[in-house]
Amino acid sequence: MNWKRLMTAAVFMAVCSVNSAYAQQDLKIGTEGAFPPFNFVDANGQPQGFEVDLGYAICKAAKLNCTFTAIAFDGLIPALKAKKIDAIIASMNITDERKKVISFVGPYYVDPPRFIGKSGSPADITPAGLKGRTIGVASGTISESYVRDVAGTTAKITSYPSLDNALLDLSADRVELVLDNAIALSEGFLKKPEGKGFEFIGPALSDTKHFGIGPGIGIRQNDKAAASALAAGLKAVQDSGDFKTLSQKYFGMDISPKNP
Repeated sequence: MNWKRLMTAAVFMAVCSVNSAYAQQDLKIGTEGAFPPFNFVDANGQPQGFEVDLGYAICKAAKLNCTFTAIAFDGLIPALKAKKIDAIIASMNITDERKKVISFVGPYYVDPPRFIGKSGSPADITPAGLKGRTIGVASGTISESYVRDVAGTTAKITSYPSLDNALLDLSADRVELVLDNAIALSEGFLKKPEGKGFEFIGPALSDTKHFGIGPGIGIRQNDKAAASALAAGLKAVQDSGDFKTLSQKYFGMDISPKNP
């Protein structure tokens, strides 16, 4: 019996098994679909936006066949763990708390969180300055975690299914402030007609305990095949300049971690 030939065949089959998981079948990627311009759902019900375009570019570079599906933000990690999706690309910040249940590739962009409110609103956003104020946040986000930690007993905090819902109540004077990522708030609200009369309130927040080191691609723990393929694809997109091109298209600037 030729043991060397058998070992070679075994190695070949193992490589084929890894490749088949992420090259011959679709890699199912979950995104929120309610966080424009990073991710949203178009009139045909299809996910679109910067992160969707980025995801397809990563998959192309890594020779993966990928599809996107929109899932409510607080349902993304449960869907990943239940193997309904294989990865998350949804502006999900890498935090120590999340790393207890999933792993990440990245970070792939930077966008510090900020409060917005009516122009001229008090700029004090310290825990003492938030006392008695009404704040809207998207459910399941680190913005929600932050305001509940620093002002949960002194401010009135309302959680919404999506950022859009929070912004609707901000426009209707049902909340005084909304907290989320600065670019999403600027591009998705402040630069639009409905954002007239509103502005950023206070400085950007940089609490790494709550906000982590930036958004990453979420994957299941110990999924080494997905981690390797997606990391290689992300690096290729960054090195080729395609990331910068997409970033300029959507935001007019480079938002990669090396250019915050």
